[in-house]
Amino acid sequence: MGLGKYTFAYRYRAGLTFVNKYKYLPALTQTVFVTLFSLLLATACSSPATVKWDEAGNRWVRTKSFSTGEVEFTTPAEMTPEQKNPVNPLRRSPYLIEELSKIPQPSPREEVLEGQEEYYLGYHDILRITVFGRQDAVKGTSDITRDAEIRNDGMISYPLIGDIKAAGLTIPQLQRNIVERLKEYIVSPKVDIQIVKYASRDVSILGEVENPHVIYLRGRTTLLEAIAKAGGLTDKANLKGAYIIRKNRIIPIDLYALMTEGDLRYNIEVKRKDIIYIPNVQDQRVYVIGEVRKPTIVPFAGKILRVAEAIASAGDFELSAKKSNIKIIRGGLEKPTIITVDFNKITKGDLGENIALYSEDIVYVPASLVGEWNKILDQITPSLQTLMFGATVKSLTK
Repeated sequence: MGLGKYTFAYRYRAGLTFVNKYKYLPALTQTVFVTLFSLLLATACSSPATVKWDEAGNRWVRTKSFSTGEVEFTTPAEMTPEQKNPVNPLRRSPYLIEELSKIPQPSPREEVLEGQEEYYLGYHDILRITVFGRQDAVKGTSDITRDAEIRNDGMISYPLIGDIKAAGLTIPQLQRNIVERLKEYIVSPKVDIQIVKYASRDVSILGEVENPHVIYLRGRTTLLEAIAKAGGLTDKANLKGAYIIRKNRIIPIDLYALMTEGDLRYNIEVKRKDIIYIPNVQDQRVYVIGEVRKPTIVPFAGKILRVAEAIASAGDFELSAKKSNIKIIRGGLEKPTIITVDFNKITKGDLGENIALYSEDIVYVPASLVGEWNKILDQITPSLQTLMFGATVKSLTK
């Protein structure tokens, strides 16, 4: 039996038919049951395939991938692009997100994240502080152990030394400060500090969520849990265009794969000071970077945008531009399709090269011939991060 018909929509309808027999169940239970039923069918009927947009059928289908490795290279002659914006077939309620977030998942992909960052203490973290050493100036036991909560003023209180600043410091920094203060009372004090409760991690979640604001997380928190704390996604959320800004770096997030296919690799752990941004699905845009006079984001909601117009919006080419080797990067940075466009052919009247662009496409104009994906990625990342960070900051002022 062929497995191609088992698209997510097919599995979802099958789940609805199955659950229809149990109408007495609460709405939330039915929704979660349909989702889990669909994911189980996806697992049972999995094959070496990928999800692609079916131009003729106007729907998402599972089809064999023609990529070589993780990056697919192609040319305009092989493309038939139209403006498409995938719509999430699931309810995007905070309740469904909460249920999905409870599914056991693999560890976050550290290759797209940075390594373990040093933890900075914050408000309402609870510390267990033990001091080892012989007391000279006061009587009592040789060891002192106390739990201390970091107050709103960033201070903690501890026997002998009174108030001392803790917020904003790392554990080693606080240890050194306590040791210095204790030397007045204890000979060669040794201090051990453990975090009993993580209670400070502020994350900004902006864009198409029901309640955009700064949320304060306690302990390890995943992306779906953070979205749930913001009330869930709105119906206008662009599931393919979400990203996280982390220390001036951009981490693209495919919420479509996460929420409709159960790809929990994208349910990464959020970090302190992260900015999570969910764009509007109607805010169609492309990024034009590289050897152009004004690298920019070009909006094009409600119309078709082609390569020549996008480059004109960026102020035209620099003299150093390699016009015959323009790269259109489509489908995100993780497993992109790369289309090579020869602009010289466009100027000679070959309109087949002047392809229509998809929302979130990256138009990269190199200064020389470039073919390897890793080299392309190294060259586009700084400019892309600058543009996306600027767009996110601009959204805060609206």
